[in-house]
Amino acid sequence: AGAGLALPLTGLALGLPLPWLLLCTVAAGITLDIAAVTWVTAFQQHVPEDELGRMSSFNQVGERLAIPLGYLVVALISPVFSDRSVLLVCAGIIVVSCALNLCVRDVHRVRRLP
Repeated sequence: AGAGLALPLTGLALGLPLPWLLLCTVAAGITLDIAAVTWVTAFQQHVPEDELGRMSSFNQVGERLAIPLGYLVVALISPVFSDRSVLLVCAGIIVVSCALNLCVRDVHRVRRLP
């Protein structure tokens, strides 16, 4: 579901009109909500209660650290490449990273607990 975050970037790169960009953004928000709820549910069901705080902290550090690093990389490559190229590469990175997550065997073994 996280791959939907590539929709607004792709829409911007393709020069879509504003109504289509808004639709892409709404769809990305919906897929992000689905991904977040699914992640939190699986996290709470499969991480032991006494380790939830520590694991949640590690998870948030990883999430928060990626944002400024992404900004830095984009700022460094933007003068070299066109806006369209940068947007499409970023959208591709989102899709590829989501696809790579699906390649992890243990992801398919996660089941809903009663």
